[in-house]
Amino acid sequence: MPERVPSPLGSIGSDWSLAAEAGLALFAVRLGLRRWGLMPLERFLSAWRAGASAEPSFDPERAARIVAAVARRGPLRAACLERSLATQLLCARRGLTTDLVIGVDRTATGLAAHAWLEQGSMPLAEGAETLARFAVLAPANRLPVPPG
Repeated sequence: MPERVPSPLGSIGSDWSLAAEAGLALFAVRLGLRRWGLMPLERFLSAWRAGASAEPSFDPERAARIVAAVARRGPLRAACLERSLATQLLCARRGLTTDLVIGVDRTATGLAAHAWLEQGSMPLAEGAETLARFAVLAPANRLPVPPG
């Protein structure tokens, strides 16, 4: 019997199409952040969500975990902001509303920031001990938008 080769992406299991989509979303988010910045990218995701139809079998928590696995082990190592926006893109394509939340923590050397997604005030794929460290600035979709 042949020995089973472990997946380089760990817990993805049979969700390879979602993992491929996550990789593309991470790439698109990276380009979007560099080209337009955070707020225009958030507006784009909101507009895209408005035209999408809901997909009842889609699990945003699972999607967030797959995006994190792809970001951790794939060619595009991504920080929390890119991971959160990529997950938001996957959710938006399926008509699901999520909030990008940004928090800060005072450290010995300055400030640390962290971004995560919430769906109905429930964090997606984030541990309570991680989030307890951060004071929430505001959900990014409620931050004031600069003119222009």
